[in-house]
Amino acid sequence: MKRIKIITAIIAAAAVITAAAFMISPQLRFTAQAVISSLDKGENLKEITASKSDFVTAELSELKYGKNCVFDQSLILVNKEHPLPADFEPELIRYENTEANLNSAACSAFIQMRDRISERFDSRLLIMSAYRNRDKQLEIYNEDNDGTAAKPGESEHETGLGIDVYVKYFAGKGFLKSDVGKYVNKNCGKFGFIIRYPLGKKHITGFDYEPWHIRYVGLPHSQIISDCSLTLEEYIESIEIDCFYQYGDYIISKQDGNELIIPSKYESLTVSPDNLGNLIITAKIR
Repeated sequence: MKRIKIITAIIAAAAVITAAAFMISPQLRFTAQAVISSLDKGENLKEITASKSDFVTAELSELKYGKNCVFDQSLILVNKEHPLPADFEPELIRYENTEANLNSAACSAFIQMRDRISERFDSRLLIMSAYRNRDKQLEIYNEDNDGTAAKPGESEHETGLGIDVYVKYFAGKGFLKSDVGKYVNKNCGKFGFIIRYPLGKKHITGFDYEPWHIRYVGLPHSQIISDCSLTLEEYIESIEIDCFYQYGDYIISKQDGNELIIPSKYESLTVSPDNLGNLIITAKIR
């Protein structure tokens, strides 16, 4: 992604180390080590040429009924600069036998991560807050005393993709004191999630570090974002319109219009709006 990995990782590492120098704590030491260790992770993302023999043009309307093609909301960017449209309708599903609703794109991935944590730590990953409608977000925003609540329309909770998690006795800022909290912050990228508001990135995200707030973006985007110590804002900006990138078994492209250029052969194809007027295509090719 045009050297973005090296530059952003070094900046992130420097920010973490600086913060830790003034506020030494186990949580900050863990975060600093996690960011620095990401510098050693190999990234295979590379820009490629869409050759006529390997790619075809497809009508958007046809793809919606195509085999192994899914339209979801996994890569919608939501922040102060890019609020949700007033008519936005999240694609929701009830999370098992609970009161929580999650975006349908995120539910199975969350269950997979929760089950892995239960096996590894004999502890259950719990949901403190998932989907909220706009009225509930307004209520929380009006009652907010510490500046952590987003304005209605600017909250990821309104998509069902953002989830506040905890384990028994460890919630909020204390989540990172638990082994599960450390595991989630280090490994959620393997399950399609990112830490949406990482340390040292408030000038980009608008929020302080929230180790308990995970956001579903899907694979392989979560791995790229995590390995490169990026924010969702930086990642979406780094993908140029009408360019094609390969990451392992995936082809990624950002496009607009009613015709999309896609791989001629793929195992699965996911199309998501980015809330900036574009569509991000993710094709698993083998």
